[in-house]
Amino acid sequence: MTQRPKSERAPRIPEERAQSSLNFNVSTLLQEAIGNRRAYIITNAPINFDGETSLVSGALELMRTDGSILATAQMRLSVPESCSVCLDPFELPLSLELREEFWPEINPLSHQPLDVPDGREGFPVVAAHLDLSEA
Repeated sequence: MTQRPKSERAPRIPEERAQSSLNFNVSTLLQEAIGNRRAYIITNAPINFDGETSLVSGALELMRTDGSILATAQMRLSVPESCSVCLDPFELPLSLELREEFWPEINPLSHQPLDVPDGREGFPVVAAHLDLSEA
């Protein structure tokens, strides 16, 4: 059985992984071909929202692009609020959709510093970790 060269292989089909954190190790994904993906189910991950800690849940997909990782997420969380009329506290449910690019600070193969290309924005990948709470 002969194996096709890496450049001819189909992009990796994502398999879902459960995680209770918003910090993701992307060292392997950064070294893979453009189009490869990872899918995650986020369950009760703590996040600071407006000075309060809330728990966020949802789905996340990370895709390798030409020089970055594109994070696409649909998440739900509840934040503590107080009624403007009676001042009673209550939990306000929020739904968030996120589509952001994360750029590595260092080339994963050559270990040379990288800059974000002109005209493109995003968040940093620091020490091969993507922190979704920054977005």
